[in-house]
Amino acid sequence: MQRLVYASSAAVFGPPDSYGQESVADDVKLSPSTHYGVFKCCNEGNARVYFQDHGLSSIGLRPWTVYGVGRDFGMTSEPTRAIQALALGQTYHITYGGAQDLQYVDDVARTFIRCLEAPYRGAKSYNLRGTVIDLPGFHEALCAVEPAARHLITYGEQQIPIAYDLDDSALQRDLGPMPRTPLIDGIRQTLGHFRKLHAEGRLESSN
Repeated sequence: MQRLVYASSAAVFGPPDSYGQESVADDVKLSPSTHYGVFKCCNEGNARVYFQDHGLSSIGLRPWTVYGVGRDFGMTSEPTRAIQALALGQTYHITYGGAQDLQYVDDVARTFIRCLEAPYRGAKSYNLRGTVIDLPGFHEALCAVEPAARHLITYGEQQIPIAYDLDDSALQRDLGPMPRTPLIDGIRQTLGHFRKLHAEGRLESSN
């Protein structure tokens, strides 16, 4: 049976203070605060109607900050660019602050593949979840992997206005288990890949 698995976004949710203290479930009211988030809501609605009218099953996945080699576009690519800068021995400033959910690119890719293979019928969108952490915590993780990050990498203070504490229990229940690489391991693997590319002369400046 035909099935579509597509990338929605955590941007379908509003600012963190729009929700209560508990992790945000898949099916809360969506209240995006950006044109990008509104566009993703439209995609999710179209997927639901395609299933309703044509029986085309689909799964929408809502990543937050995907990091790893190849993530080089958009504001939330900045943690990856910071790791790339470390590989090059360069300084880098992450322009935002606050908390985010960091999801290792290999985990995200494997989740997409799992959603194509697992038994499923319907049209639902699911939250992804990796490591929910603030920028000071991410910086400490960088320093644990590469102490030079202490003086090479800096970060801002402004929170991105998207809820970051997202509940992925429905995804794990319906289609899981899904992989979740510990942040330290993901940073170490990403830094190693970047250093290998640099040694091969295939890595440009991160700035």
